[in-house]
Amino acid sequence: MSPRNAERLLGASGLAAMSDAAEFSADDPDDFEAEVASLQLGVVRIDSVLTTGCVARRSAERIESAPSDTLQLLITRSGEVITTQHGRTAGVVPGGLVLLRSGAEFTSAFRPGQGGEDKMSIVQTTIPMSLLISRERAVNALTSTVLPPTPLVAGTTALLSTLADCGAAVGPAAVRFAEHAIVDLTLAIIADNDSSPLAPGTIEASTRLRIREFMVRRLRDHTMTPATIAAEFGISTRYLHRLFEGQAATVAAFVKDERLALAAAQVVDIAERRTSIASIAAHSGFHSINTFGRAFKERYGISPLQMRAENAAQPRSSIS
Repeated sequence: MSPRNAERLLGASGLAAMSDAAEFSADDPDDFEAEVASLQLGVVRIDSVLTTGCVARRSAERIESAPSDTLQLLITRSGEVITTQHGRTAGVVPGGLVLLRSGAEFTSAFRPGQGGEDKMSIVQTTIPMSLLISRERAVNALTSTVLPPTPLVAGTTALLSTLADCGAAVGPAAVRFAEHAIVDLTLAIIADNDSSPLAPGTIEASTRLRIREFMVRRLRDHTMTPATIAAEFGISTRYLHRLFEGQAATVAAFVKDERLALAAAQVVDIAERRTSIASIAAHSGFHSINTFGRAFKERYGISPLQMRAENAAQPRSSIS
């Protein structure tokens, strides 16, 4: 995403708008100025930030009020970032990469360079910790530590910086692959800096989570099939099914169960009382009302109309 598309944040209100996850402050809030351009790649986000000096704090109170557990990869392009987490403090100069975890308290001080610049530049990539299967301990051991400039780190830094600059040119067909690449490179960096090997199945489990997240977001697409899911992730249908072997539900069963839960919630929603069952079925990803009716009754023991009638006096009922 190019800088001209960045959101400009000014003054005390700009500080407050910088992030829900952390509390930002500055020596003179009225002079604060920042430009933030964001690129969303599935559940991975890349933020390019140009900012005057400020401090970000992720306190216990903020963690409680805005809970999230993500891994942040901070790349300094100009100026300096001083981070503190898990009892360690690191100074990140241009070209450096440091990790922070939003599930624990941290402080980051952003300082412009010493050559008279009034702003400094960083690229921050945010990845849900849920995708980094079994790597919590390794992440905690690496936070607020400047990672050595290995070829892997250098390559990842170059990729993230390039995406931050040219994100608008990433086509929709490439978004999912870029997301996978970033998560897998991050897992590789963690493994490269951790003495313990990746647990068996870590990569597969991470891929499975990403596939589930993708399927949930696309439930309303009635054309979604194992073949289209596999194509989206650049894998074979056979490998997709193998990823879900031994799981509680197959790919098709998982999609059907999630669609039924989505439909049932809409059936009992008071705001949807005038919506026809056929519309709910279509909106939930079922291309046939008959198929929907049979599956619904098999799952819940009653028809959608019966469920709606039974819940008429209880508009706030929820379906599990």
